[in-house]
Amino acid sequence: MERERSPNYPAYALDDALEMARQAYANVKRVPVPMEAMARALGSSSLSGPARSKIAALRAYGLLESAKDGLKVSDRAMTLILARPADAKWIEAARAAVLSPTLFADLHERSGMDDEQLQFHLVRDRAFSEDGARRAIRSFRVSAALAGLNSADAVPGIAEAATEE
Repeated sequence: MERERSPNYPAYALDDALEMARQAYANVKRVPVPMEAMARALGSSSLSGPARSKIAALRAYGLLESAKDGLKVSDRAMTLILARPADAKWIEAARAAVLSPTLFADLHERSGMDDEQLQFHLVRDRAFSEDGARRAIRSFRVSAALAGLNSADAVPGIAEAATEE
């Protein structure tokens, strides 16, 4: 029997992804590097499954971006690394990061739902496993809280732009 797999979503909440972005910046600054070098900058000895998950999460939040020679730390990551969390630019960048993954933009639109309702939606409508749905919801909730997002927040244009990707 095949193992049930859930659709892609960031394997790490935004707080963990920010720590990884800081680590990448400390090790390679903003120089574009091949994926293998980025994996090493994130503390992995090779481009293993865990290293690929870290890179994928950073890309999903817009903290790493593609460059001619590989990957580099993005402007969004620089704002989140250098600005203070109370600064309007930091809050804007954090909210944009949380809503960049299409799944998280969808969950934000449904953030008036409790976890049980969100899990039902993910399992039935988005083909998640039950465990995958729980992990995705937890990652979304932690990330949204860090960015100060809740169901009453209106972030014009960000959710629409995220769903176009």
